[in-house]
Amino acid sequence: MVLPEQAEPPKDLPAPHPEPGRAQFLPRLGYGQQGLIGLLEARGVRTTVAPLYFLRDNPELTLMPSGQRMGTVLDPCTQLRQVPWAERPSAFRALGFGNDPEPYEPDMARLSDEELMHLAINPIDEARGRGGTLFLTTFHQAGGAGTRGRDIELLLAELGIAHFLSQGMREPPPFAAVDVARQIYAAIAVHVRDLASPTARAALAQSYLALGGDGFWVKIEGFHERSSSEQIRNGASFLSALREGGKPVVSCGAGQLHLGLLADDFSVSIGLAEGERFRVPAPWRKTNKEGETRGRTRMAYHPKFHRSFRVGTDDARKAFAAAPCECKLHVSSTPPDGVGVAQHAAILRAEQAGEAINGEKEDRREWVLASSTMASWAAADAELPPEKFSATRSYEALFSGLDAGHEPAAGEQADF
Repeated sequence: MVLPEQAEPPKDLPAPHPEPGRAQFLPRLGYGQQGLIGLLEARGVRTTVAPLYFLRDNPELTLMPSGQRMGTVLDPCTQLRQVPWAERPSAFRALGFGNDPEPYEPDMARLSDEELMHLAINPIDEARGRGGTLFLTTFHQAGGAGTRGRDIELLLAELGIAHFLSQGMREPPPFAAVDVARQIYAAIAVHVRDLASPTARAALAQSYLALGGDGFWVKIEGFHERSSSEQIRNGASFLSALREGGKPVVSCGAGQLHLGLLADDFSVSIGLAEGERFRVPAPWRKTNKEGETRGRTRMAYHPKFHRSFRVGTDDARKAFAAAPCECKLHVSSTPPDGVGVAQHAAILRAEQAGEAINGEKEDRREWVLASSTMASWAAADAELPPEKFSATRSYEALFSGLDAGHEPAAGEQADF
């Protein structure tokens, strides 16, 4: 396959890691997707993300194009400790924190001081040893502020940040390929149902704002374009409350909502052609109706519809036939296949993300809403089912929640 010519990299590139008020698209690379890094870098991507456990068998995920100062986030994926041992990837079980025989239950966990410290610092040390430049604290999906599980999460984050600072990890190691200051973000995993009230959101945000990390990496289950307007507003309001602390906030796994978040100066991370939404537990082994193990679900993104389509479906074929693709990797009127699926996603996701962060915030919001409306028209012309129309409603709910911050969102009653 002949790849298209790569775009010229932007001049005077900023530092790789997110900064307050400067949104970044941080694509999450899957197994064997290291070949996408050059395509992404040429289109302005400064930092990529990969699961830490992938590096046992796929260390190339941290290789950067020659001479480029790109950052790397190695997600410890510690939420996998919450699934049964047999459902965890073998590479994750090989990590020092991934082989506990019983699923971790935040509200029932019994940890000695030694076990707690090991769990807090081991993922950070592993990421440092593998060449990460932005580290995430240990996280599990837990309840709201004041629950036992969340108290443990806050302690794990506090211990991890203290370890990062005490060990002098901010300075890059000698002869590091990326000579930039290392950073540590407090990772937060929560279900959107635990963000249902203004008081709950404010309490959880304040508990994390009291920590001393460099930013926040937030995974909200149930926060994506298919969620209800209420759930989207609640998740967005929580993100906005965190942003009031003046540090970068990254929303990880928000699906197509990532475009609206970029337009509002939040950094975002989603997978390319797979893994667009955060879920716990997310079974490693997926089966079909007959109980047979099947491979990874491949999704072909189409920017004109503001959504991805499962590769091989009639909906995917209809969409690409009605609106030819512009990535130049495959026949424009048919969906990509094989390795081209991820390359296609890398190009189009990065280019559309660039549009979402270009210009004034209000103009960018209007662009997201207008292009989403046009996506609905395109879906109607392609004779796609109504549920495959674009998520204009979801973007509107997102912006409503972001504007609310720690206050009740539009139409929401105060609970104090």
